[in-house]
Amino acid sequence: MKRKHTSFTKLFYIIGIFIFLNISSLFSKNSPINFSFVNQPLKLAIDSLVFTYDLNIVYRDQIVNDIMINAICNNCNSDEAIQSLLDNTYLDWKKNNYQYIIINNKKIETISGYIIDAISGEYIPHANVYVKEGFLGTMSDEFGFFKISGDIDATDTLVISYIGYHPLKVVNSVKNEVNYFEIVPKILDVETINIFGKKIDFLQRSSDHGVLSFSPRHITNLPNIGETDVFRSLQLLPGIQMGNSGFAGLFIRGGTPDQNRIILDGMTVYQVDHFFGFFSSINSNIVKDVQIYKSGFPAKFGGGISSIINITGKSGSTKKQKLDLFTNMLSAGFTYQKPISKRGSLIFSARRSFTDQYQTKLYDKIHNFLVSGTGLNIGSELPSDSISYESQYFPNFYFYDINAKFTYLPTKKDIFSISFYEGKDYLGEQKKFNFPLDSVGVDQVKTDEKTRWGNSGVSTRWLHRWSETVTLQLGLSRTTYQSNHSLDTFWSVDTILIPVYLSKDKNTIIDQTLRFNISYNASKTHLIEAGLINTNYHTDYSVDLGDSIIFINENIKGSLVEGYIQDRWYPLSKFEILFGLRLEKFSKGSQVLMDPRFTASYHLTNNFSLKISLTRSHQYLNRFNNDLITNGSKFVWLIPNKHMRPMSSIQKNLGFQYDHPEIYFGFDFYSKTVNNISDFSQLVFPVDVYSSSSNMLTFQGEGISNGLELFFHKKNGKLKGWASYNYGIIQCNFPQLNGGETFLADHDRTHELKSAIISSFGKWTLTITGLITSGRVFTPRKNLMIRENENANFTLQAEPGTRNTKRLPTIQRVDLSLNRSILFWDKNIDIGLSIFNVFDRKNISHRSYNLLVEPFITTDVKMLGFTPTVSIQMGF
Repeated sequence: MKRKHTSFTKLFYIIGIFIFLNISSLFSKNSPINFSFVNQPLKLAIDSLVFTYDLNIVYRDQIVNDIMINAICNNCNSDEAIQSLLDNTYLDWKKNNYQYIIINNKKIETISGYIIDAISGEYIPHANVYVKEGFLGTMSDEFGFFKISGDIDATDTLVISYIGYHPLKVVNSVKNEVNYFEIVPKILDVETINIFGKKIDFLQRSSDHGVLSFSPRHITNLPNIGETDVFRSLQLLPGIQMGNSGFAGLFIRGGTPDQNRIILDGMTVYQVDHFFGFFSSINSNIVKDVQIYKSGFPAKFGGGISSIINITGKSGSTKKQKLDLFTNMLSAGFTYQKPISKRGSLIFSARRSFTDQYQTKLYDKIHNFLVSGTGLNIGSELPSDSISYESQYFPNFYFYDINAKFTYLPTKKDIFSISFYEGKDYLGEQKKFNFPLDSVGVDQVKTDEKTRWGNSGVSTRWLHRWSETVTLQLGLSRTTYQSNHSLDTFWSVDTILIPVYLSKDKNTIIDQTLRFNISYNASKTHLIEAGLINTNYHTDYSVDLGDSIIFINENIKGSLVEGYIQDRWYPLSKFEILFGLRLEKFSKGSQVLMDPRFTASYHLTNNFSLKISLTRSHQYLNRFNNDLITNGSKFVWLIPNKHMRPMSSIQKNLGFQYDHPEIYFGFDFYSKTVNNISDFSQLVFPVDVYSSSSNMLTFQGEGISNGLELFFHKKNGKLKGWASYNYGIIQCNFPQLNGGETFLADHDRTHELKSAIISSFGKWTLTITGLITSGRVFTPRKNLMIRENENANFTLQAEPGTRNTKRLPTIQRVDLSLNRSILFWDKNIDIGLSIFNVFDRKNISHRSYNLLVEPFITTDVKMLGFTPTVSIQMGF
């Protein structure tokens, strides 16, 4: 009979086996180690020791990959062998009993690289980059390149985030040479190719103070009026008010649209509208990123006293060829992207309205809104009197824009790009007034009026990285804005046309700019930037009457030389200071103007921070604007003369913010004082600015804007979106106006509450936006007087102390959009339905005046009512 093992016997066997294995292991570890590795991978050498000598070595593949070693060991013990392998590397080891752990002790002073789209290979501008274990952070530049310096352990986590992309977290994968960090878009569901609301992002707070980052990537999901419009979408953001309801102009913290400097790929864009301001002329299909500086301007930016809007165009796909077609109820167009070898890309986009060939109901609605009292004189009749007549009106209107960009990397340290932009509008109007026989002595009065306006520009930029600490950027741009108007009036007598009144007026501004910038990582705590800018201006304003009579021809040139230096300083890990100085010398003046800039932020906790800024800015170009202009060039850009000094502003801002991965809350106090702003309300034509008999009616004064902003942003979840409230008072003071008393600015809207809610229902994305805002201010009709100048032109003048003392009713509006992306014949098609003013509220936009009749007529201009639109985009 076989003897059973007792529990004691089993325990004895187990102990014996355990002792044997440990003695064997100990003998193996104490045996002499010999090896010779010449230019061999470290990972291969470690694995050889593990299998040959049974050493217990633990390591992470990321820290040993790509490391080559030369090591020799003769009769070494295990400690000496491990040390020999790691000599002349940045790695070290520690021992835990018989286990060796390879660790990374490298301190990295600078991390740099390019951030690119993992799908298209396109460079990602203005992405946020920070070290998770500390408070070091920066942003990528327009080409997706970034540098971050400080005491960074190689085991620290580098986090890269951008609007509409999954955050990228990188540990121990930073190389000494150029790094490429790919981030993945988060809008596509792999199986159904559908866009879901929970994955849609539009904006994020930048690491810089007073800056909002906005991405048009998903802009089609926001409500629109026919055109997908970047600037209309920006009106949904905090601190950006809408001005006249229905127009795309941006009124930022008390400023007017002409006080914003708008930059597109290094080009200054002077007039950014189509359809007389109803749409912006920036095609959203070519825009990659928009940075809105509401306060705390860095010293490298100048030329605008209200805000800086820096638009970066798409660079195009570097991985595959792509064609997108799009259309809506006003226009159609396409965008084409093509890789150039493996180092470059080309993107080309064109858009044109078909309103001159076919007019939709949406076109009719917009046209009627413009005719109803904007001062554009579109389709207007003759002054009403006792004479009866029959009239015919033949409008012809269209707009188009073209964008192109070529980007190329000749080396790993160089980026070269060329950008082109052109946007044009045309409005032709023929009017015929037929009179009864012998009623006025003529059979017919015929007018032929044509207006053309728009921008064109080209920019070239080159970026070179001299070293890990020095980067140079050189830019050259040329921008042209033109506005041409002609009006020909004829009498028809016995079928013979007789010229009665022929006029032409033209405004041109040419901006040629050469820019040189250099950035230098002076140390772990200082990033210094400096630059020189030279701009040559050429403005031309002329009015021609008849075939040979020149009424006026003002051809003025000026130059502006600017220099700046700024330092981004980290005195403490939680404390960041950006301070700089900008010097400016304009050829029409004798002074060198200084604009100091200062911003600071302090992280009280990981999520809560305090920010403060104080900046001064100057602006040298004025835009003539008068709502009472009835024809001709409505917006004319003028170089300052002895009657118009350069505008200046001082902005102060104090903000608190709580930034969490799920929510964001911000609270800002701001104050802005503007000097030398011009009032043209007593002038009818821009030419009056240069006329010695009337230029004294160009008044200059000051404006003060004080307010606060509240902003709440829910970033994730099934239901996401944001809400903002703005309280602000904008006051003006002109010694020659309103009896010298302070009055509210024409664009003052004291309260404004906005919200956007985004969600998904199945395969559909629903976006609802809401707006409640104070109505526009106005002067009571009983306090308005008609003034006639020496040229028999009429303007309105308020009695002393009565200007803008009343306010139009509160505006309330809800807009909606519904979108879906479907797969049809292997092509991705985006379909969108948008409804403006869902509840058809009769909101009053502003008040207009007709001075051609006696007594003059006042009209309340109503916004568009219930307005649905449809859009389609197909990708190939």
